[in-house]
Parts: sequence; C-alpha cells; structure tokens
Amino acid sequence: MIRGILSLGTLALLTVILGLPALVIALVYPRSFAVMRFGRFWARGTLAVMGVRGSYSGLEHLESLRRGQPTVLVANHMSLADVLLLVAILPLNIHFVAKESLFRIPFFGMLLRAANYIPIDRTNRQRAIRSLKRAAERIRGGDPVLVFAEGTRSRDGRLQPFKKGAFHLALQAPAPVLPVAISGTWKIIRPSEIRVQPGAAHVSFGKPIPIDPYLPSDLNGLIGEVRQAIAGRLAPEEVHPSDWGQEAQAR
Repeated sequence: MIRGILSLGTLALLTVILGLPALVIALVYPRSFAVMRFGRFWARGTLAVMGVRGSYSGLEHLESLRRGQPTVLVANHMSLADVLLLVAILPLNIHFVAKESLFRIPFFGMLLRAANYIPIDRTNRQRAIRSLKRAAERIRGGDPVLVFAEGTRSRDGRLQPFKKGAFHLALQAPAPVLPVAISGTWKIIRPSEIRVQPGAAHVSFGKPIPIDPYLPSDLNGLIGEVRQAIAGRLAPEEVHPSDWGQEAQAR
C-alpha cells in the first residue's frame, strides 16, 4: 500500500513538474513532440518508484515508425503500467487513442491534447466513428497510432475480446497492424487498486501484419491473426483456454 501511494504521488508530481514545460514548448512548437519527450522521463521515473523491471523485444519493428511509415499498433491492456512502459520506449511521433474521459481531467487532458492523442467515446457510436476518421487522417499523414484492442484494462489478468475499432481503422487508413503484447503488468498493479507489487514486465513488438489479404468483409480474419500474434507472446496464465490453440500455433 505504501509503495502504491508513493507511486501515485510520483505520477502526479512528475505530471506537474514535467508537464508544465512540455505544455509551454508544445504550444510554441507544435511539432516538437515535447509532451512525448518529457513523457519519457515521466514514465521512467514512475516505473522506477513502482519497482517495475521492464524489458522489450522486437524493437527493430519500430524503426519504420520513426520514418513515418503509416502503422496501427494494436496492444492488449492489463494495467496502468502498460501506458508507462509504452511511453518510455515508443517513437516520439506515436499517437494514442484514449478514452474521452481522460481528456476531461484538469491539466492532464491538456497534455493529452498537446500530444495530439485522439479521444474516443465508445458509448457514442457516431463520435467514435468521427474519432476513427481523425485517427485515419493522422496515419495517412505519417503518424502511427496505438489502440488498446480490448477497449479497457483486463479485470482478470487475461486477454479479453477485441473491439473492432482498431481494425476498421487499419483498413480505412489503410495501414499494416503491428501487434504489441504486454505481459506481467496485471500482477504489478491491478485495475481499481492502489497496491503496487514490484516485479518484471515485458513488452513484445511483433512483425507488422499487412492488411492486403483482408477485405472489409473479412475483418474477423484480420482480428484473428492479430489476436493470435499477441496471445502467442503472453504467458499461459494471461490467455483464456479458448486461445491456447492459437497461442501454440504462434509460438
């Protein structure tokens, strides 16, 4: 509990200390990626206090993103630590698709907007469609976009059903899908809990999956391939029994 309070306190403190100069720079120089630059220190500092030992694999698959290759990154979502691990390592030109309620948080929401993150309201279909259209425009302009496929954090520490929005986005852009598997974070900090348990976490970036073989009518085929790629990079206890067969094929 003490570490959890210290971690949240550090998160809030670094948000203010690093967020203020980042926001000022971003307003003056919109293409400076200031929020993401300062965000790396924000993420790494918070992870250090949490006691998270993060490791990464497949980083070579991110090189094309730095060169402006249109890409949709699709990740699973276990806990708050996922965002920190990703911000700490991803190229500066990445834009997250985040739930709209986060943009209403005082000051923090301003930072999200300054970073050109994309709000999405999943309770309103029309607003969600407009958000995906904006995301597709960003991708076509050379800015990769990251979407958490499950829409929210896992409540049981296992891979949840995927929403279709990220895959509609990939077909609409059009852009390949880069699977991102995040493992170990659910044990560190669970949704709606303050307690933090130090531990190891791993982020694996898979090879981009081309969308050429998939027509809009075969959206489920694309979802299945991406899900298989992510499930195959997770620990067995993080995958539902229905995914075990796919996981074995992916390994």
